[in-house]
Amino acid sequence: MDNFYKKISNSRFYSFGDKLADYMAASLLWFLFCIPVVTFIPSTCALYYTCHKMKKKEIPVSKLFMSSFKDNLKQGVIINIIYILYSFIAGMSIFFGYYGIGNIKLPDAYFPFSFITLLPIIFTLPFVIALLSRYENTSKSTIINAFTLSAMNPGATFYAWILMIVTLALLIVFPPSILGLPALFCGFIINKFEKIFNMANQVEANRNLEPEITDIEDIEESEEE
Repeated sequence: MDNFYKKISNSRFYSFGDKLADYMAASLLWFLFCIPVVTFIPSTCALYYTCHKMKKKEIPVSKLFMSSFKDNLKQGVIINIIYILYSFIAGMSIFFGYYGIGNIKLPDAYFPFSFITLLPIIFTLPFVIALLSRYENTSKSTIINAFTLSAMNPGATFYAWILMIVTLALLIVFPPSILGLPALFCGFIINKFEKIFNMANQVEANRNLEPEITDIEDIEESEEE
């Protein structure tokens, strides 16, 4: 009986099912903790952290997710509110550019120009989430580092945005895709971003990134010792 169980547990089918269950659990946790809206960033940070760590350590997905969510909750909510407020201002700017302010019609050139206000969001949000989930730093430094990395790697930034938009579209069109799709696409982003982080760490002394960034994994390893 033990030999039969070992054969099953070591089979590719069992491994696939186990990995699928992990992706489903991480995706569902992400969705549930995104519901309050202001927790979107800490929840997505937890998803990123979980997908990154569950490949390396035998720790339950729920424990990985909740650990990261709690660690990033306060700072993540603050940054989340900042993005919400700024998005509202940017949205109003675009709205006024198209409809005008009351009876006042703004110059035609203002409307396309108003979309520039979205650039700070586009060029920071993906890396802010990844950096917040992987490193300890101040909110200001996290945003600055995110903009720097994004400006240096625009292809990775747009790659992340395409995956996020596709994920959102599929969730709307086919809600059952919540069972695994967010974690799956997050894994694709992780593969791209972790290479960038590794390169950035190697040349950090020659770059204008903020100093004294502490890797969360280093903290965890020191605590285990």
